[in-house]
Amino acid sequence: MYYQQKDWILREIEMMTHFIVVSLFGKNVELYELENEDLSESSSPLHKEILKHLDNKDICGAEDSLFDYIESHGTLTNDMAKTAVFFYNSINAWTDSELEKASFSREEIAQGLKDISNRLGLPDITMQ
Repeated sequence: MYYQQKDWILREIEMMTHFIVVSLFGKNVELYELENEDLSESSSPLHKEILKHLDNKDICGAEDSLFDYIESHGTLTNDMAKTAVFFYNSINAWTDSELEKASFSREEIAQGLKDISNRLGLPDITMQ
């Protein structure tokens, strides 16, 4: 039962990530393209902050920085959304053990993507 639930949440996260990317860019952009593009020297301050937290295995700090940055700017831009998708996609690749050590869960990843989707005005696509 655990593996079925885990597979389901992984598929939901992948589906939500794909939906946000297609909605933002109007086409299917591979996530590695976003990652490689965002790792360039012109990365935004938000992206650099997220990377710093991820290097320190501080998922909660990264998510706090993400939403604090969005709140401080009053609106979610496409660049911020791209960084958010990069962040959630990156931590979704972590093992369950790594997530647990960071006090984070796949359900929180799905909820974060849902929050980003809602802020973008996209329809709710979760399969609840």
